[in-house]
Amino acid sequence: MSQQQITGLERLLSMKDVRDILGVSYGVIYGLIRDGKLEAVRVTGEPVSQDAVDESVLGLRFRPTDIREFLLNQTIN
Repeated sequence: MSQQQITGLERLLSMKDVRDILGVSYGVIYGLIRDGKLEAVRVTGEPVSQDAVDESVLGLRFRPTDIREFLLNQTIN
């Protein structure tokens, strides 16, 4: 793999990264995933179904672009 190909890859964010960015608890993040408001992927790259959230929360990662999009779509009450 060339350096150009490597630099085009995004580092996936961990649950801790997302918790720190959003300033919420892990439980809130799980709820956002369960409600379909936030997308998570398994470390294998397979999308996580809403049903799988309760069964397999280990290894969840988040695309930085998904977190940015989530933040941009939030409204302030």
